[in-house]
Amino acid sequence: MKKIEDMQKIYNILDEFSEKISPDVDNDFIIEFAERNLKEFIDNADYLIINLNRFTTDKSIKIAVYMYIFGLFIDYFCSDNSATTYLIEDALIIIVNLLSQANKNIKAEREISEGYKYALDKLQNTQWHKYPEDKPKKDGSYLITTIYGHIPEVISENYENGEFNFDDFVVAWAEKPMPYNEDESI
Repeated sequence: MKKIEDMQKIYNILDEFSEKISPDVDNDFIIEFAERNLKEFIDNADYLIINLNRFTTDKSIKIAVYMYIFGLFIDYFCSDNSATTYLIEDALIIIVNLLSQANKNIKAEREISEGYKYALDKLQNTQWHKYPEDKPKKDGSYLITTIYGHIPEVISENYENGEFNFDDFVVAWAEKPMPYNEDESI
């Protein structure tokens, strides 16, 4: 937490917070107020705000985080409890770590999603060949549609010596798409 030098300014901010923040106040005002004044309390306020904005655009989540932080500040300045300082610092560290971890997870999920999208786009352009009327011209690994127990399923299967391993259940085959290539992704 930041070393507080101008106590009157801090009290004015907390008074304004207490007076203007209510359930019917505009959400944009709460966010703007918090982001404008947080630097008066926290050294790395910009880092916290950047991480929160990267994590979510959901105003209700931002408001909950800011209301919690300012609630801790009010508690700190209105009580003689020195332990509140540690609670504030611990809460801020936890919030920043959670936001940082969430950003890493979101980035990983986005990368996985882009890979799946690429593969799905390729699969949707798949040319299916009715089997056994139209057989592959050469041995190799193919996508096949099988029906076993009235349930169609797409799997990868080898075609050798004029047949698939599950030959009796194959209804169609297709060339496999090329493997995912990061340079070709969207």
